[in-house]
Amino acid sequence: MGGRTRFPVATGAWLELDLLRRRREEMGLQAPKPVPAKELLWKGGLIGGGVVLTALLICLGAFLYSRWLEQEQTRLTPIAAEFDQTQLTVGRTNAELKKLEAANTALAQAIAGVRSGSAVLTELSRVVPRGVQFTKLKLLGDQLELLGLVNQPLGLTLINGLELQLRASPFFQKDGVTLVKAQEATAAAAPAPSPTGGAAAPAPPKQLSFELKATFASDAAKLTRDRLMELGSNGLALRVQLLRREGLLP
Repeated sequence: MGGRTRFPVATGAWLELDLLRRRREEMGLQAPKPVPAKELLWKGGLIGGGVVLTALLICLGAFLYSRWLEQEQTRLTPIAAEFDQTQLTVGRTNAELKKLEAANTALAQAIAGVRSGSAVLTELSRVVPRGVQFTKLKLLGDQLELLGLVNQPLGLTLINGLELQLRASPFFQKDGVTLVKAQEATAAAAPAPSPTGGAAAPAPPKQLSFELKATFASDAAKLTRDRLMELGSNGLALRVQLLRREGLLP
């Protein structure tokens, strides 16, 4: 039979084949040294095994970390719930404290702003001229209404003097004192003659009735706090001192 002649190649003989030998010689290059297959397989196995082992270690670390996170979450859940409850309690307590503080401050300001009746009466007794008789005192918001009587013929002089004294008082605004009206009072009935035939009793003097309105000064209460004892308002003075000790008033 015709055919190609086959040359048997011994095992490993292909490693001896060097098809590029002449080309290397022409270029002055050295022939490469063959690397044994076992060495290549060993290196490849080490590299591959290292990659696989690294991946396994990463997976194991991730698994252990996730388990630790779950345990920490389980441990911290009741603590977090307790913390949230404490925060709610603290928030409610702070809100109640703020309401109480606001109420106390408002009460303190109200007490400090109250115009003591005894203080007002004491101030009026200090400034009222002799011969003026008050018949009615009425508090209308931030105004004091004064009704009274004065004897003639000095009635208008006494009323003007009272008006000037009220303007000079720190209790009232300088331009807030107004004379509303002044008119002759209704005359009293004529006295009956004496049954013994004696002379009749003298007729009462003529009088003027008047109405004054005085507006309190905006800082009247503040200006009089230090004068409460002097003005005879001892109870209010003690309350103001207590509020100052508690820091609710300056």
